[in-house]
Amino acid sequence: MECLNRQFGVTFECFASPLNCYFRQYCSMFADTDSYFGSRGPILDLKAVSGSFQAHPPYCEELMEATVTHIEQLLADSPEPLSFIVFVPDHRDPTPNALVKLEASHFKRKQVVVPAFEHEFRIGIQHMVTNKTDLNVKSQHGTLVVWLQNSAGYSKWPPTEDKVEKLLDAFRPGRERERDKLELLSPKAEPNPQTPPSETQTQPPLGGGPQVKMNNHNNVAMYPPVGS
Repeated sequence: MECLNRQFGVTFECFASPLNCYFRQYCSMFADTDSYFGSRGPILDLKAVSGSFQAHPPYCEELMEATVTHIEQLLADSPEPLSFIVFVPDHRDPTPNALVKLEASHFKRKQVVVPAFEHEFRIGIQHMVTNKTDLNVKSQHGTLVVWLQNSAGYSKWPPTEDKVEKLLDAFRPGRERERDKLELLSPKAEPNPQTPPSETQTQPPLGGGPQVKMNNHNNVAMYPPVGS
């Protein structure tokens, strides 16, 4: 996430929860409760206008395909800079419809495959892990990474060879553990001179929050975009 933020301006996760989100803005299943902790509700209800997003859907073919369809519609509707970096398993026997749609998308600007066993993911139950050596698992399958962007998004966050190589390097086994030792995954907030050191909290990076619109369901808290 740190690399995605630095290289591609990502400030929003399309699949997360209050317990494992990296950014303050994200989509999650339960808008009625999670919205109080920064959630914008389910990804398929997200009405994004601009911003840079990361999408790593659960390995459910129907949800992956619906997500790609929704992202393409958002990109088609917005003239403002809009970018989605999508991560899905590189399964080819047979190839899921989601992968077919991704690779054939009019909005595809770049795609790369990270080979199996050559990259790691942080587990979703990271909030329950006490030993940092157990936070990451080596992927047993290749991962397809696709940049879906409208023209303005491509101009603002282009997937250049240099930036893509930095992302691939961040994926390599052991990189997360090295950053954990340096405490870079969740940079500490600047201490307030009037706040005792013991009260200083650790915050995830904010960046410039994407502009989003969200259906006003009953009992859903509405927040302005972070950074606005």
